Amino acid sequence: MSSPASSISKVHNLRKRQVIDYNENQMAKKNIRRQFIQSANVKVIQSIQNKAVQSTLNNVNDEEFINNNENENEQEINNLSNFDLIYHSLDPAKMWTLKSSGRIVEKVIYKYAQNLSYESCLHSFIINDIDKEAESLFQKEEWEEIFSFNLQKVPKIDKSLTDLMKKYSITDLSSFQKIIFEPFLPADILYSNKEHFDLNYIHLAYSIIHTLWENEDFTLDSSRLEGWYQHNIWCPIIDPAFRNSKINLVRGEGMSTASSDRKNNKSCNADRKKIGKKGDGIFRLKGDRLEIGGIEAGRKWEGKNGRKYLQDSLKLSKMLRDMLVQLVKECNGDEQIIRKLQTVGMLHSANRFQLLTMDIPNGYICRIKRFDIQEVAGQINNPPLAFVIKDILKAKAIMTRTLELVQEKKSNLDDLDDFDDDGKEVTKSEQCTTHQAITLSETHKTPSRIFKQSL
Repeated sequence: MSSPASSISKVHNLRKRQVIDYNENQMAKKNIRRQFIQSANVKVIQSIQNKAVQSTLNNVNDEEFINNNENENEQEINNLSNFDLIYHSLDPAKMWTLKSSGRIVEKVIYKYAQNLSYESCLHSFIINDIDKEAESLFQKEEWEEIFSFNLQKVPKIDKSLTDLMKKYSITDLSSFQKIIFEPFLPADILYSNKEHFDLNYIHLAYSIIHTLWENEDFTLDSSRLEGWYQHNIWCPIIDPAFRNSKINLVRGEGMSTASSDRKNNKSCNADRKKIGKKGDGIFRLKGDRLEIGGIEAGRKWEGKNGRKYLQDSLKLSKMLRDMLVQLVKECNGDEQIIRKLQTVGMLHSANRFQLLTMDIPNGYICRIKRFDIQEVAGQINNPPLAFVIKDILKAKAIMTRTLELVQEKKSNLDDLDDFDDDGKEVTKSEQCTTHQAITLSETHKTPSRIFKQSL
């Protein structure tokens, strides 16, 4: 039982956190208030100029009308939630207008999500391809447009890799034992880490899982905890795939620096730094804070509608969006680049695995596309392990492509010149507007929990 002093300290810290959250919200409202009032006054002045005769005839007091408009806006802003603040900070001209209907995606989501009593991906303007709730808001043609527009090609896996996986995809254990101990390269070819790393990785993954297949079906033991699956299946299969890349996989409930940056963006005066979302794995550029993917794990597979699966999906989705916000800033909002960026997520519960990607196809919408759910079988290749390994290799290729896009933007020498080809001086503003820029709004803040404290 906690001591009275400890309880008082917890209450003090909770109240301090609430004060900080309140101050952050008030600052955001002040910024929105300025935008609202400026926008409203411009519209009112234009209306007065265009309808001067009518205003005189109707004896309209223009100054009183402006003041009343400001008061109405202020009252409206004071009632805004964090979600409202995010929505009203978006530029309507840059929102996603669907060609099939003319409707604006962000507006459709806002009208629905503002009345929800629980947190949803929609509050962060994230649309998931298996989200029936989101799908119900759109017509069939609209939904198809959302998930077909500006799709990035899924990287292809080299035939030499798929051939080796097919070779290992036999279901007879004794035959597999003979094959797995054979060299995976012809005798006359010398191993090269640059050329043959992925072949070596595939051989290693099968060799490790082979030790499990030699024993009884591990999926039948319901007492196995999440840690068992992490250490015996997922770490040995996933982690080695990235050892030849510029990507570090940080394990052990690693903190997302992208989420931490978002949480601390408006609380520089706070005594304690807020930590980011903790994932079961974070994919990070070596020697850098830049992140391009994350992992969420669970002990037990409860199906697509399982509580843990859905909770992890929301947590991972918000973390991937924070990473995209970070990447967009890294690219200075260059729309030509950011529309090609993708972050990658991995969800695994027990022996099930699912790969997902997030991108920004248009407007401020983040789109999640999920791959098929795969399985590491408890009995040899039933179903084949090859499908899991192939998705992991795809994930590495997608993350590598994203890092190359970011590096391409950083290495762009267009901003180096002070003069154009004709010798005319180029101003900084002209350089900055070469490509249309867009700023992705912050991910929706998770609502604060209310804790009851007994003194």
